[in-house]
Amino acid sequence: MCRCSERRDDLGFEQNLPAHARTVCSLADERVRGAYLTPFEVVDLRDDFKQDAIRQNRFTADGLKATVHDFSIGLSARFEAAKNVIAKAEDRAAELRAYLSAS
Repeated sequence: MCRCSERRDDLGFEQNLPAHARTVCSLADERVRGAYLTPFEVVDLRDDFKQDAIRQNRFTADGLKATVHDFSIGLSARFEAAKNVIAKAEDRAAELRAYLSAS
């Protein structure tokens, strides 16, 4: 559980929610957290791929550079998915802010 969830618990936010809503909040927190961690995971995957290729001595220097570049481009869909998750979370936060300020 991320720290933002712990702060909400301290305020008693989730105590007022029905059980299914608490589950949705937890899942949303994990999705956003995962989206923010995606760039680090992608860099680790790229570095592992590069180290494996170097260890196996499969490519020339230029071939290694091109292969790592192609592998990195293949991972770009993960960045787009993470960006979409974060954008949805920002939109939802704006909706909640508007709702709370109207109340």
